[in-house]
Amino acid sequence: MEYHSQPTTIAILGCDTVVGRSLSVLLEDSSYQTTLLDSYPTGVVDELLDGAHLLLLTPRVDQGYARPS
Repeated sequence: MEYHSQPTTIAILGCDTVVGRSLSVLLEDSSYQTTLLDSYPTGVVDELLDGAHLLLLTPRVDQGYARPS
């Protein structure tokens, strides 16, 4: 009997950042499925995360942020 497991699905909050997009590409190359969510998602959270096994929160740097000197 062959066993076919479903790939783990990882939701990434912050897909509109370089970090979010990079994580998605790296995870998909490692046979994970990804669900990309905007930093400020609209909709019912339960529906947005439907099927996800893990939620990753990516860092966001707002335009007003300045690195300390």
